Amino acid sequence: MIPSLFPKPPARAAIILLGSTLLLFTGSLDAQVKSGDLISRDNAAKVSTLISPGNMFLVKQGMQLNIVPTSRNDWPPPYKEATEKYSAQVTLAQDGMLKNYVAGQPFPLLDPNDPEVARKVIWNFSFRPGFTDDFDIRDVETDSYAAGQASSEPVDRILIGHLAFYSNMGRTEVNPLPTDPDFLVSNGIRYRFAAYPFLEPTEMRGYGLVRLRYWSPSLPDNVWDYSGYGRHKHRLKDTILSDAAPRQTRNTYGSTIDPDSWFGFGAKTEYYDYKFLGIRPMLACANAANVPRSRAPSTAGARFVPRIGRCAISM
Repeated sequence: MIPSLFPKPPARAAIILLGSTLLLFTGSLDAQVKSGDLISRDNAAKVSTLISPGNMFLVKQGMQLNIVPTSRNDWPPPYKEATEKYSAQVTLAQDGMLKNYVAGQPFPLLDPNDPEVARKVIWNFSFRPGFTDDFDIRDVETDSYAAGQASSEPVDRILIGHLAFYSNMGRTEVNPLPTDPDFLVSNGIRYRFAAYPFLEPTEMRGYGLVRLRYWSPSLPDNVWDYSGYGRHKHRLKDTILSDAAPRQTRNTYGSTIDPDSWFGFGAKTEYYDYKFLGIRPMLACANAANVPRSRAPSTAGARFVPRIGRCAISM
């Protein structure tokens, strides 16, 4: 069983407005959207209430959505089994931390009237089934394009040779299960993350980032970066990892991404307060048509245009 009662971190919390959530949806989507529809900038108004403001911006810039029928996307069986085994014992401590969490989804049954529902949704997202054990990815590429740009060449390309993640707790498929013994001897490291070496752009070549997330809310992330040119490592404050153009590159290069947003909301959960605004059915990306994605036509003029292949009409 994972210890979970720690003192509250220093007061530096912000409010995140939690709108659309993956709860039990009631009702149906807007009748204007149906299976077989192709959503483009010309008919983007059809999905104005069904996608996030960010995705709406991309649709207006040229991203297309292919609407397909709803299908069930089940959890991996080990994750489901862990949820059934452990979730009944999980509660929230007075400081908002998880208490008695072991593995699986902490709160599979959510009540919109629960005053703590927003925080429970965030903890469910933090321990979602796609990030239970570990992953190891090579040659990860992210391209950005300028609005109105006629050329097919990106203005910004980031290529990372190696991206890796290893979780010490909440493990459901790869031994040791459900907790790596390292958790008990490493001051409670929840997970380890590394991204290195950066291969592109040239001015970032050799750059790398290592991040340790601790289970205790009183311990900030331990983050180190390495400069390929200066051949120096630096310890970073975890508070700068939400900056869109992190200064840790130690050069003039600026990026539109930040480490806290690489996999959705990735900042330390306990540093924020959350407000539940309601439940709204939304379109969800079910399957990309191209992996790696292909760019939209140059006339789209999008800053960053992933090709979304299929969007289910409910979740």
